[in-house]
Amino acid sequence: MSNCPTKLSVHLFPVFILIVLTVICYANTLNVPFVFDDIPNIVENKAIHVNVLNLENLRNAGFGSLMPSRPLANISFALNHEFGNLDVTGYHLMNIFIHAVNGVLVYLLAFFCYVILAKNQTILVKSLRFIEYILYQ
Repeated sequence: MSNCPTKLSVHLFPVFILIVLTVICYANTLNVPFVFDDIPNIVENKAIHVNVLNLENLRNAGFGSLMPSRPLANISFALNHEFGNLDVTGYHLMNIFIHAVNGVLVYLLAFFCYVILAKNQTILVKSLRFIEYILYQ
């Protein structure tokens, strides 16, 4: 496993490509108006329209919204509303950021799965050689 790319610098280019491609893919959404479930979850959702940014208002936005099973999304909407009101650009920028982070996380998951599988294959090969050695003794 000595040829396994474990240095951080090896991963910078793929991560950079993932981020750039995410931005390219979603850049055309920056000025798209709210559609579908955005209307009830953002535009008409008074729980996320916080006037004062504090822990109580964020908790209420997270769990007092129409979709209390999505507190992280609701808190994100509340923070977007606090800093940009109903300007769609901020919401779409956050969406692009979330997609880019998730793309990088999938890359890292795939890399670590590869490392684990490569390590397990090495162990399997050594085990098979041990069995083979015993068979021919």
